[in-house]
Amino acid sequence: MPELSGSRVLVTGATGFLGRRLVERLVVQGGAEVRILARTLARARALARFPIEVTVGDLRDATAVERAVQGCDVVFNCAKGLGADPKARRAVDVDGVRHVLRAGGHEGVERIVHVSTVAVLDVPRSGEYDERTPFSNSREPYVAGKREGHRVALAAAHEGLPVTIVQPTVVYGPGAGVYGRDVIDELGSSLMPLVDGGRGVCNAVYVDDVVSG
Repeated sequence: MPELSGSRVLVTGATGFLGRRLVERLVVQGGAEVRILARTLARARALARFPIEVTVGDLRDATAVERAVQGCDVVFNCAKGLGADPKARRAVDVDGVRHVLRAGGHEGVERIVHVSTVAVLDVPRSGEYDERTPFSNSREPYVAGKREGHRVALAAAHEGLPVTIVQPTVVYGPGAGVYGRDVIDELGSSLMPLVDGGRGVCNAVYVDDVVSG
């Protein structure tokens, strides 16, 4: 990450699994001046040991995003909607993406990296796919929101905004929830079925490899 040394970098979703690790490495290995956007100071406590700037605000608030992006060279959008309310999730996964892209365009940032997911694609039976693979039609809230946000970022890139979209698969590592402690907790408290006898393939990727990419 030496190419980001001295750069002012904003990370949204920095209190989450992937965003937190990205911040750690940007500071320790990248020598970047890191700013994060967090809804409260308490949510940023896990990163308090690092010399970062915390801007308190919500990704769903366009004004707060504009303020956070101001003066930054690079923006990493690692945020994702959470909870059972599809509208609340969409406000982060779609509207939040728009806010980041608009603010980045206004500020003339050098690069916006948007974290999408491979789940937005309709994975073919062969298991081989690329950027030409059609989008999934799933209505599952996570997939639906990330798919729409992906399309928003893709459209911005086609219009000339310096946007890079990354699509991780199953990200695991220290601090992982869904693909970490949640699985362990479930194994300890209930029976976990092995679909098709456990012969399926899991496209797992270590969190540090995603950050390096």
